[in-house]
Amino acid sequence: MISQLIFWQPVLRVSVWGGVVSFLFSGGMTWLIWRLCLRYRWIPELSEDRWAKAPRPILGGVALFLSFYVSFVYIFMGSELSAFEWKIWWVFLVGAPFVFFLGLVDDFFCLSPQIKLLFQVAAACFVVGMGVYLPLGGILFVEIPLGIFLLVGLMNGLNLLDNMDGLCGGVVGISAIFLFFLSLGKWPGLITVSLALLVGAVGGFLLFNFYPAKIFMGDSGSLFLGYTLGVLILGGSRFQEVENVFLPILVLSIPIFDTGVVIFLRWRHGRNIFQGGTDHLSHRLVALGISERKAVLILYLIGCIVGAITLSERWFSPVITWILASLCLVGMFYFSVFLSNIQVYFPQKRVWKVSSAGVRFYQFAPRLLEIGIDIILITISFVSAYLIRFEGSVPEVYLPLIFQTIPILITAKVGIFVSMGLYRGFPRNFFFQNFKRILGATSLSSLICVLLVTMLWRFEDFSRAVFIIDWALITLMILVSRTLLQVYESLLGAPRRAIGIVGKMEAFRVIWEEIAEEKREWIYFLPLEEKDREGGGLEEEVKFCDSWEEMAFYCQGFVLLQYDLSASLRQWVWENSQRYGFEVLPLKEVL
Repeated sequence: MISQLIFWQPVLRVSVWGGVVSFLFSGGMTWLIWRLCLRYRWIPELSEDRWAKAPRPILGGVALFLSFYVSFVYIFMGSELSAFEWKIWWVFLVGAPFVFFLGLVDDFFCLSPQIKLLFQVAAACFVVGMGVYLPLGGILFVEIPLGIFLLVGLMNGLNLLDNMDGLCGGVVGISAIFLFFLSLGKWPGLITVSLALLVGAVGGFLLFNFYPAKIFMGDSGSLFLGYTLGVLILGGSRFQEVENVFLPILVLSIPIFDTGVVIFLRWRHGRNIFQGGTDHLSHRLVALGISERKAVLILYLIGCIVGAITLSERWFSPVITWILASLCLVGMFYFSVFLSNIQVYFPQKRVWKVSSAGVRFYQFAPRLLEIGIDIILITISFVSAYLIRFEGSVPEVYLPLIFQTIPILITAKVGIFVSMGLYRGFPRNFFFQNFKRILGATSLSSLICVLLVTMLWRFEDFSRAVFIIDWALITLMILVSRTLLQVYESLLGAPRRAIGIVGKMEAFRVIWEEIAEEKREWIYFLPLEEKDREGGGLEEEVKFCDSWEEMAFYCQGFVLLQYDLSASLRQWVWENSQRYGFEVLPLKEVL
């Protein structure tokens, strides 16, 4: 890497000076725009679905755009560029102002989501039309749609991520820093310098946008940052090794997971996907009692970890890099699951009603995802066993055997895991209750895999040590994956869970008086008698559910008040608890 830095000293020198100038320009412009907005009262009214507690100017995107765009044009106008660099030049010269003004118009006139999406797709089509897209061996019918999807998704993802002071700008800045070091000596100089300019522009803006923010970037800033970062990633991926083409996209993990969690949970709760809200990963961290500043710094830390793994390709083989990346993504998945259990939705009129089939899908989706994650872990474990056995480099003679064996391992191990009950939800107090079950499942599945390999290939050309290492690794990985929720809970605090109460109004009134005030907002009541659903005078205090399906939207468990319930009614309650996947809780959970 040192030799690459020496060879690229001209690019490095321009990057440093360009980044410094962009930083100073951005900081100065942000301050000037902030003062002008205060003087002329260019401050929009605060929306109810926004996180901010007080109105702020939203024209920070103007400073971001001008600091990057002016620096970019000044540095590269009249420079000798390669044919591909000229494509990037025109993509920024024409496309960046288009996206910026789209966001600016939206800031002032609140365009509909459909109109914004239409113009975003047009901007993305311009980029791929100029020849900037993911290189996948010339398969244009895949490369072009994937490039458009990435650009549009990133613009909207960063727009959604701009929900807390300093979050969007900081995540983009961290991503650009690691991409800058990844690009040195590998990507065209124009892309490397542009990443430095982006870091400088975001850094200057963060002086006024980090908590407590004086100014916001608005849609003009978030759409511009998404477009710029997306173009640079698409352009740089063309110069990656074939096996690492998708690696730069890894730095986008935070906006990808945030967008995925928000869309899925809004769909699940019947909310408008396109409407703003306080249900993002950052908001869920704050709901745990973490300060806003600390929540943003936690996401910064995750961004640094992901960026470091992306950069590790300079020192490690592609196989090791992708193993680290896959483990990181598994950790982020469980982090998202942990945060998604935090109650941030409360009863309101739904935009649409999710069908009972949708409810059942939501109940079984975690199990399907768990199986998918275990398939990834089984693959990682077996490949890692070979890497450990042969000290970091797998001889080519073993590669065909690895490819032939992995499908058999996946089928056998997942089958054993299912039969031994490893997919029964995300249990609490897991480690001591289920350690034996996991150890038994991994041991039995590894033994069966050895028997299958012996039957099919008589164990010829296989290493016995590899299967022993694989058994140890898969046991460790399954244990860690199943305890990650507890680890996050111990580090960040336990999420408050909404709890349902099922029973008759007479019994509920007695219990309601005993429930502490701070717990009442997390309680939902499903009355078993039709006459009790009118509220009985408690409709202003209690969150009532009209059906089991509605309670399933808000609660994962319920307390059954058995007073004056017949045996047949108790049996009916039990059947519904099984149907909707509820956990029946003791009364002490609500008292």
